[in-house]
Amino acid sequence: MHNPVAGPTRGACGVGDSDDGVAAAEGAAGTLWVVDDSEAVLVLTRSAFERAGWRVETYEDLDSARRALALGPVPDAVLLDIHLPDGNGLDHVGAFAAAGAAVVVVSNVAGPDQVEAAFAAGAGDVVPKPFDLRSLLARVARAKRAAPPRAHVPPSSVSVAKPLLIDGAEIA
Repeated sequence: MHNPVAGPTRGACGVGDSDDGVAAAEGAAGTLWVVDDSEAVLVLTRSAFERAGWRVETYEDLDSARRALALGPVPDAVLLDIHLPDGNGLDHVGAFAAAGAAVVVVSNVAGPDQVEAAFAAGAGDVVPKPFDLRSLLARVARAKRAAPPRAHVPPSSVSVAKPLLIDGAEIA
């Protein structure tokens, strides 16, 4: 039962449960994919966004996220790091955005050129690391609200890049 004297309290991340222990409705805010190779970012963002009612899936590399995108369903939002072990997140902003996800790019080294490229590719926002979790929650929610209405995208219409082979040799 809600205690009107105590008032609301906050979780360790500054967001989340009220003092009666009832969390936000699971997934009420939407589905978020976090694509980042930092374990700390994955754990902290999962905790903060789940407390705020998001369903969260985490991916440590682009390949895993691209495969999930090809299988569907498409998330409501993607938090995408630029520098990942298997590529540059900026090269994939367009694919996530075209599939219907609001994309928020995060990086600890995003300069003006990267910010411009992220917006040109369809990112809804660019957030420098380190970030404040409450601000990040607000910015992802804003990007989701600002994204165009989602059309159903069948999983088969999203392709995963495969290497080009000529006479059995892979062409870069």
